[in-house]
Amino acid sequence: MKKTTIVAGVIILFLLISGVLVASEPTQYLAFFEASANYSKAIREKKSPQEILTLKKKMLAEAEKYIKKYEDKVPKNTVAVLGSLVLSYYQDKNIDKVIYYGEKLAKKSGLNDMQKASLFLYMADAYISSKKDINRGLEYADGVVLLANNNIATSTGALKRKWQILLSQALYMKANVAYIQKDYDKALKYYEQAYNNYPSVRTLKKIRDIGKLYFIKKDYRKALNAFEFAYEKMKAKGSKKVYDCLKLMAKAYVKLGEGDKALATYKKLYNMRKNAEIAYKIGVEYNKKFKASGGKDKSFLEKAKQYWAEAVVLKSPKIYAAQAEKVLKNYMINMEKASLQEYEDLLRVAKKRLGLLNP
Repeated sequence: MKKTTIVAGVIILFLLISGVLVASEPTQYLAFFEASANYSKAIREKKSPQEILTLKKKMLAEAEKYIKKYEDKVPKNTVAVLGSLVLSYYQDKNIDKVIYYGEKLAKKSGLNDMQKASLFLYMADAYISSKKDINRGLEYADGVVLLANNNIATSTGALKRKWQILLSQALYMKANVAYIQKDYDKALKYYEQAYNNYPSVRTLKKIRDIGKLYFIKKDYRKALNAFEFAYEKMKAKGSKKVYDCLKLMAKAYVKLGEGDKALATYKKLYNMRKNAEIAYKIGVEYNKKFKASGGKDKSFLEKAKQYWAEAVVLKSPKIYAAQAEKVLKNYMINMEKASLQEYEDLLRVAKKRLGLLNP
C-alpha cells in the first residue's frame, strides 16, 4: 500500500477492541493477550525498533493462530483479535492481509458505530489506494459517510469532532476516486465537503489542482470557483500559499474578461510582494482600460506607464522587466515622441516611489 489517502497525522485508531478470557479457550487467547500486552508495553517504553518489531511479529503470529483455531468460538475475543490484525497489518501496509482479516471482521457482530467506521475506513483505503477493487472501496467509504452523518446529527463536542474527521477522510477517498476517473465536478464537491468537515492543507491543494485542470480545459468559471474556495480558506488559515492562489484567480479573471477584478487582484498581489511580473500585468490591465475608453482617458495610460516603469526598475523576473521596457519605450519614444531623458526620468521616479534610489 503506498502512502495512505487518510489524512496524515489525523488517523484515529478506534479499532482497538478488548476481548475477555473465557475458560473454553484460555491458552491460545492468553498467549495472544500476553503477546499483545508485551508489544504495547515496548512501544510505551520506547524500546529499540528491533525489539518492538520482534514483539509485534510474535503478537501477529499468536493472533493468526487464534483465528485459525477459534474464530467461531468466542465472538468477543474473535472480534478483538481480528481488530488487532487489521490495525497492525494496515500500519504495515500489507494490503492482502488487511483485506483478508478486514472482510472477516466486517461480518462479525459486536462492533459499535465508531469501530465499524474505523474498520470501513481502513478497508476503503486498502481497496482504493491499491486499486484492487475500487468499487468495493467506495462501498466501504459510503458506509463511513452513512455512519458519520447519522452520528454527527446526535453527537456534540469531542465525539462530534471525531465523527467529522472520519467523515472528512471518507469523502477525501471518494474525491480521489472521482479525480482519478477525471470526474472533476464530483471530485471538487467531495474535496470541498471533506475540507469543511476537517480542514487540511492537502485537501486545499487538491481543490487548487482541480482549478488548474479546469483552466487548462478553458472552463474558466469553474476554475475560478475552485481558486476562490481555496483562497478564502487559505486566507483564514494564514497560509503562505495565498499568494499563488491569488495569482491563479487573477489569471482566471483576465480570461473571463473581468478586468476590474483582475486589476484589484493584481494590486493585492503587488502589495504582498513587489516584482516585475505583477507590475507589468497591472500596467497591461490599465492599458486595456485606456483602449476601452477609445484612447480618451489618458489617466489610465499614465497609470499603465507608471507600473511598467516599476517593472523595469524591479528587474525580476527578467522576462517581464524586458517586456515592460519594450512596451514602455514603444509608447513613450515611438508613439508619444518623448525623449530618452524623459524615459529615464520616469524610471527615476519609479525607483524613488519604490525606495530603490541610493541616498
